This record gives sequence, C-alpha cells and structure tokens, in this order.
Amino acid sequence: MHLPHLLFLMTAVTGASVAQDTKLSPVIELFSSEGCSSCPPAERVISSLNAEQSQGDDTPIIIVYAVDYWNRLGWVDPFSDRRHSVRQEHYAKWGVSKMFTPALIINGSTTVVGSDEPAVREALAAARGTSARSVLQLTVDWKADTVTGTISSDRSAAGVTYSIALVQDGVEQKIPRGENRGRTLIHDRLCRAIVTLASTGRWVLPLPQPADRAASHIVAFEQQDATGLILGARQISCK
Repeated sequence: MHLPHLLFLMTAVTGASVAQDTKLSPVIELFSSEGCSSCPPAERVISSLNAEQSQGDDTPIIIVYAVDYWNRLGWVDPFSDRRHSVRQEHYAKWGVSKMFTPALIINGSTTVVGSDEPAVREALAAARGTSARSVLQLTVDWKADTVTGTISSDRSAAGVTYSIALVQDGVEQKIPRGENRGRTLIHDRLCRAIVTLASTGRWVLPLPQPADRAASHIVAFEQQDATGLILGARQISCK
C-alpha cells in the first residue's frame, strides 16, 4: 500500500492483516566496530542479507550496532554509542552472548560469529517460521529534525520493553587509523538512533545529520526483560 509522501504517516499493519500475521520476522542484531578488522566481513554478510530482502513474513529485520569498546585502540568509530555496548552487556548477562565483535544475535536468543556466513544463514533458516508472541503496529512521521510515531501491540504484557531504531543503508566512512586504516567501509542497516520504552505509546528519535530518508528504515521490536527473547517485530521503509 502506497500512502501519499506529503503526509508520510505510515502504518505497518491494518486491522485485516493483524490476524494473518502470526510469524515473527527474524531479528538480526550485529555488534560491530570500525576499529575491529574482523567486522568488515560480517558487515558484508549483512549487506548480502539486506540485498535479498523481500516483503514476506520471513523478511529479516536487521540492525547493526557500533559498540564503543574498540574506540581506545586507534580509531574512534563516529557511529559508536555506549548504549550499543550496554545492550550487548545485557545479552551477556542473559547468557545469550559474550562480549565480542562481530557478534550476531538472532531473535534475542541465538549467537553466531557474524563473519561466518554459513553459520549465519543456518541460524537464520532455523529461526524462520517462529511464531510471533505479539503483533506490533507502528506509525512513523518524518519531521525536519526528528522522527516520531507510535508503537502498539495486540496484547498487554508486563516485563517487556519496546525498542525503536532508525537504521540507514549505504553509510560510507574512510578509516585513517586503527586496524582498518586505509580502508573505506560501507555500512548497511547501521543504527543511527534508538530509544527503548517501558510501554507502548509515542516515541521520538533525533534525526541524525546528514540524514538520508530514502536509505532509512524504522525497526521496532518487543523483548522480554528477563531473558532477552524477542516476541514481536516490525519495520517500515522511510522512502
């Protein structure tokens, strides 16, 4: 369904489609860094998966977090954020993953080395067809300096959080120092902004500059606080 660009107020699902959407779109989270020489191969895997995107229920929802714990080793990743590292620390506390890059986590429950493409694809294949425990609805409104919207779920639940992120494709960065010095890296599905809510409702993200609306998506997922398991997810293109 194509909505007028002048309004750019989008809803991910309609009442008719909610009942049919019972599968969880696999959520892929990659923890990466421009300061890590093992990470570019993992991001190439992400780019390959991103290029294969369809519009079905099994379309992966991908987000790449730039962690900050490599910043002391010669190159400060301009896209790194302490919150990304803290998110990985949560997975370590849940027993899902250790603290390393490139760590790739699927549905908040399975970890593989992100540069091992056969292992990534095997884990992704195993995750396809998983039943969603919640169906999310998401609206997005792109403004001059923020992206705002609402998130709602078809169920009321305690002990969960809702994360909404702006991810961008085709982000190019030249690396003058560190393990990747002399290289130009291309990032797809790079997290440019993220917010986590304790309940459904309205959300606001700062719009990173420069912002490329045509290359951006909003992704959202519901996650168990106690285990990290992802219960439901949704994504919308900002084109």
